[in-house]
Formats: sequence, structure tokens, C-alpha cells
Amino acid sequence: GGARLPQFAADRAKVGAKRGLHARPGAQGSTRHVEVLQDLDFPGACQRARFSADGEYFMATGCYPPQLRIYELRQLSMKVKRHIDAELVQFQILSDD
Repeated sequence: GGARLPQFAADRAKVGAKRGLHARPGAQGSTRHVEVLQDLDFPGACQRARFSADGEYFMATGCYPPQLRIYELRQLSMKVKRHIDAELVQFQILSDD
């Protein structure tokens, strides 16, 4: 089988259809849908997350072990994963590149 929506999303669509609600067209004329980032999980917990100013990248930090991950949203995949020596308290994206 192909990719499927999670059960909660399918149930919500059924309830909306019963109430006469329909999915709104998206920016390019398609109906609303869910896209999932691959490998967006941390062994312990995700502590901080930020989007780049241009909206093309998503960065997240996690703990146990401390790490930083960078995802490219256009490809919905992880581009960089770095384990670090200490837990990050805060981080800032300095530029789009």
C-alpha cells in the first residue's frame, strides 16, 4: 500500500463531511494534506525548534544524547545530524544559508 493518513485525520475528515464541511484548496489548488518530516524523533526529547527566515529549513535540538538536527522542508528530510558534548540551552539561526 501507499502512504496513508493517520487514523485521527481520517476520522476528522469523515466528521467534517457529515457536517457539510469540505477540505479547502491549498495554495496550488490541491486539497489540504499532511506532510511528515522523515526522522523527526529524538531518543530523549526535543527541547528547542526553529524555522529559518526563508522557511526552507527547520532546526531542532534534543537531549540524551545532546544533538542538533537540520531538516530541509522542500525534501521533507534530515540534512544534518550532529551530536554535541553539552545540552544546548538556546540557539539562533544567523543566516539563511
